[in-house]
Amino acid sequence: MLEAKLTARLKLDAPQEIADLLSLHIRNGEFPAGARLPSEHGLAQHFDVSRPVVREAISRVKADGLVESRQGSGLYVKGLLERQSFKVHSELSKDSTAVVKLFELRMPIEIMAASLAASRRSNEDIEQMEMFHLAMEGTHDSDPERYDLQFHLAIANATRNQYFTELMAYLGGVIYAGIRFARSSSGPRVHRQTIIEHGKILAAIRDRKPEAAEKAMRAHINGALRRMNANR
Repeated sequence: MLEAKLTARLKLDAPQEIADLLSLHIRNGEFPAGARLPSEHGLAQHFDVSRPVVREAISRVKADGLVESRQGSGLYVKGLLERQSFKVHSELSKDSTAVVKLFELRMPIEIMAASLAASRRSNEDIEQMEMFHLAMEGTHDSDPERYDLQFHLAIANATRNQYFTELMAYLGGVIYAGIRFARSSSGPRVHRQTIIEHGKILAAIRDRKPEAAEKAMRAHINGALRRMNANR
């Protein structure tokens, strides 16, 4: 299961790299619920690192709520309902299939956020969205994705529900990387289309039209998916 060996580059932060790899195998089901993880000694041999490095990696996986210690027996993978953590690895954003899954996750969350924002937004929220929308238009050759993310975070803020804001902030780095990946082969036409789509979302929220905001957000994310699939 643990096919990857640590390279010299990865050893710059070996505990985190090992923790990330173990977490990935657990979350994708290669270590199913109830499975016993390899021993500390076995992991140290596999990764060619010291046992204290493995011990630190395991402590990070435990902190994420993915495994539990059983006295005298070892580490075992917790069931889904027993876990109290959620994580999207930033490395997944470099894989087009994983980016598609991330966009599918965004779809219902951001559609509802747009609807709530249209009902609850303040004038200050609209000013924030307008600022980031204008910033996207003026960054053809630099970093429009950063303002894109800020635009979506402003929508989350306008829901007046901190869970939307916190979730969008948590996903922010991965979404940013996913947007950059999705647009890596795009040209000015795609950039312009994205700005138009954001403008429709903004207009619906400004006009306090929840259904129109939902429709515009769904069209935007579906459009992003189509554009990304066309470049795969």
